[in-house]
Amino acid sequence: MSYGLPCLASDIPPHREVIVDGENGFLFAADNQEALRQRLGELIALGEETRQRISSAARTLVMQDYDWDAVVDQIEALYAEGLKRYEKRKNKTS
Repeated sequence: MSYGLPCLASDIPPHREVIVDGENGFLFAADNQEALRQRLGELIALGEETRQRISSAARTLVMQDYDWDAVVDQIEALYAEGLKRYEKRKNKTS
């Protein structure tokens, strides 16, 4: 996705968090070789314009949500929230 290529992945929860089937990639039933083969055929048969649209959506998502700065911001936010909760709990027991 970060290279701007259409992504084909098994339909499992972590992949569904990132890939919206047909919008920024393609999902196929996990442990189903025929489903993989079918989705790959669909991907190959796509017109260039559709393939470019999907590829562009994939790259945009990765660059917005998963580049290093975004990941660091998300981790910092998680730590800040955890610290707030810790302080709140600590103040209740004091």
